[in-house]
Parts: sequence; structure tokens; C-alpha cells
Amino acid sequence: VITDGVNPSYYDYADGYLTISRTPPPPVDPNRPPTITITHPPKEGATADTSYTIKWIDSDPDSNAIITLYYDKDDKGYDGIQIVTGIKEDDPTNSYTWDTTSIPNGTYYIYAKIEDGVNPPVFDYSDGALTIKHPNKPPTVTITGGPSGVTNNPNPTFTWAGSDPD
Repeated sequence: VITDGVNPSYYDYADGYLTISRTPPPPVDPNRPPTITITHPPKEGATADTSYTIKWIDSDPDSNAIITLYYDKDDKGYDGIQIVTGIKEDDPTNSYTWDTTSIPNGTYYIYAKIEDGVNPPVFDYSDGALTIKHPNKPPTVTITGGPSGVTNNPNPTFTWAGSDPD
């Protein structure tokens, strides 16, 4: 007897066995987490003055994840300062040119965060450090008062204004 509770029951007599099977639905493909690897600065490190191009390899086969870049004094803790956010993982450029003119001289690590909105964020630090090194700017001095031309005064008095931007 076969019954589904809705339709009339079905009766059949056989000398053998009856096998009833149901094909299970296909498994649900889970959303896979994105991946990102910072490739520049490289392991050997790099130096920059006014700009540096950060490069990476990323992947997220089931969504267009968002990338955020940071710089940090060390390569631990993911506690750096944001450089840029909103870079789309599907953008084939896989690089960002960072304007470093206002970044103080120092050594920094770059890291990325990639988020797809489903899985936890994924982070990666650069293998090498980026050294920001701006050239020294010479001081300036302007004489603002005092004798002009040739003077016979053995103790002339001058006034000036000066600055040293760095």
C-alpha cells in the first residue's frame, strides 16, 4: 500500500520486492570567503616619497567583495590607519596609488581587509615594509631689518625671519 495522505491509496500485489526511492535535492553551495594577498610592498621592502602603488591578488567567486587598505607601524594587530575603502574586488586593476606626501617619514606595513557581507572579514599584511622618506627641505632666512648697503658701524643690528619646515 502506498499512500501520501492526500490522494487515494494505491494497492499493488507483487511476488517480488518494491523499492521506493527519492532523489535528494542537490547540496546547497555555501558562500565561500574572499581571499586577498598584498604583493607590494614586496618581502624586500620598498621606499617612497610622494606616492606608492600598493598591489594585491584577490578573489571572491560568489560576490563582489569590498577592499579597504591601511598602513600600520608594525605587522601585527590590524590596528593601523585607513588609506582608502570601497575598492571593488571585481575591479581587475588590483592596485591603488597612495598619495604619501602628508605621511610622516617612517617605516610602515600595509594591510588589506576584504569583506563580502556574508563571511567574516579577511585580512593580510604585506610581507615587507614601506619606508616613507621625504627629502630634507632646506631652511629659509629672510632679513627683515638692518642697515642696507655698506656700513661703518662696527656692531650693526639685523632682524630676520626664518623657518625650517621639517
